[in-house]
Amino acid sequence: MARANNLMEDMVELGIQDAFAYNTILAGLAKRKQWRQANDFLERMESEMVEPDLLSYSHVITACVRAVRIPEAKRVFSTMQEKGIVPNRQVYSTMMAGLASQGAVTEAQLLFKQMQERRVRPNEFTMSSLIEAYLKAGYASEALLIQDQLLGLGLKMDDVLETQRIRALAQQGLFSNATEALDKLVRLAREKGGKKASVGPIPYNEIIKQAQGSGSRRLQRT
Repeated sequence: MARANNLMEDMVELGIQDAFAYNTILAGLAKRKQWRQANDFLERMESEMVEPDLLSYSHVITACVRAVRIPEAKRVFSTMQEKGIVPNRQVYSTMMAGLASQGAVTEAQLLFKQMQERRVRPNEFTMSSLIEAYLKAGYASEALLIQDQLLGLGLKMDDVLETQRIRALAQQGLFSNATEALDKLVRLAREKGGKKASVGPIPYNEIIKQAQGSGSRRLQRT
C-alpha cells in the first residue's frame, strides 16, 4: 500500500491520475478493513478533481462493513445515491450483510424492496445477507420462508445458505431436522473434499446452544 500511494503521488504530479488508479488503492484498503483511510481517500479523489464512480463507493462501503462500521457504510451509501449513482447487486448485498451483522432486519427488508423496485437481480450472497438479518433478529421461521423462495429466483443452496437453514431449524427447536440437514451438509462436503473435509463449527454450535436453551426452558417450566 505504501508503494501504491507513492505511485499515486507521482501520477498526481504528472497530472495523469484517473479513477482506475484510485479504485485499485481503495480495493486494497477495503481488503484490509481500513475504513477510515478509505473514506479519506474518497475525499481525496474529489479534491483532486477525479469523480468517484460506482466502484469507488463500493470499495469504501465494503471497507466499512468489513470493519463493522455500519453507520459510516450507510452514510457512504446515501451519499452515493444523492450523487445519482445507482447501487448494483454487489453494493446492495454488502450493505445488507452489514445490516445483518446488527440484526437490522427492517432496514435490510427496505433495501431488498428497493432492489426489486429497481429490478436489480439478487444472487446467493444477497439472499444469505437478508436471511442473516432475520436470524440475528430471532425470526427463524421467516428466514426459512425466504429460503423457500430461492428456487423461484433461479438460485441454489450454497454452503452458507445450508448452514443458515440448519441454524434456523435449531432456533425453532426442530433438532431432528437440523441434525439431518447437518449430516447431509457434512456428507456433501466430504464428497467434494475427502474424508477430512469439514463444514466448520457454526452449525454444530448453533444446535448445541439452542438445545441447551430448550432444555433450560423445559426445566424452568417443570
